Amino acid sequence: MKAQFFEQQRREMAILAERVADGRVALARVWHELTSGQVRIVDSFLTEERCYLLLSPPRDPENYAALPDRRQLILQGLLCGETMKGLAFDLRLSQSTVSQEAKSALQHFGIECRQSQVSPLLAMCARAARDQQLDRCARIACFSDADRMFRVVGAARVDVRLAPMLPPAEFAVVRALFEGRNYLEIATNRGTSTRTVANQLAAVFRKLGVSGRGSLLNHMLSATDALS
Repeated sequence: MKAQFFEQQRREMAILAERVADGRVALARVWHELTSGQVRIVDSFLTEERCYLLLSPPRDPENYAALPDRRQLILQGLLCGETMKGLAFDLRLSQSTVSQEAKSALQHFGIECRQSQVSPLLAMCARAARDQQLDRCARIACFSDADRMFRVVGAARVDVRLAPMLPPAEFAVVRALFEGRNYLEIATNRGTSTRTVANQLAAVFRKLGVSGRGSLLNHMLSATDALS
């Protein structure tokens, strides 16, 4: 409980700092700093309107190396909407190897979660770096907490653009999917069945011509010019 309290307090400080910030950072630069080992992700979270990455230099920078090229290629590909099966075929690896490499890459960044739960903002960074979109930026601010310096990067949630296009129920489930929830968690929170959630998401995917969360996020990023 104490740890959760301090985490929530730090998030509130991050939101406040980012809200009044006038600084901007290229998302491609954030990706470079993560892959080169200059910073790690301390926390990532979403509000109703925005998504955030909380960054800090590694505690032991002398022993912290850059992300190996193959892991970077795999993680970047998955975050940009490529399928695990397709990457495995292209790289002549097993799908289990691709999955493990992606997991190790996320751990290198400081993240302990499934790839499907990764913050959309990290996918934005990966996409900006891959496509060399140096003009795609987000807000950035600095603050300190318990004698430790943090940088918070914040950008508008791309899924809010779906609101006018979808019925409220479909919009609600796709937002939950963007937040990293699986079908069972979405169904439990909405008091419905997993079959209903699956049908609603399938309807969204058909309308937008995509095949899953990664493909949907890639579609939204392709149609989004400004993120800050």
